[in-house]
Amino acid sequence: MEPDPARLIGYGISFGQAAAAVEAKNASCGANYIEHNGEGYVVRTSGRVERLAEIAEIAVTTRNGVPVRLWMTELQPRGWRALTACATPLPGRCGLPPS
Repeated sequence: MEPDPARLIGYGISFGQAAAAVEAKNASCGANYIEHNGEGYVVRTSGRVERLAEIAEIAVTTRNGVPVRLWMTELQPRGWRALTACATPLPGRCGLPPS
């Protein structure tokens, strides 16, 4: 998904800020561990984005105490042509480095 550049400018948000917000909200980290009866259990939580709808809800900044979420920048799908442009990925073609 790609935000509309004009909408980003309207909110005073750079593309870098939007990308950083997505990166910050798309991370998993360990929390701690629990010991029980001589065994240790690792506790962690997944912070990974699993659906496109979750990306749209990521807040990039706030304006007057109201979060500015990515859906407000009119996200547009992109990349479909790039994903289907090459049926046979060969080195030096389709974005792959030459071998």
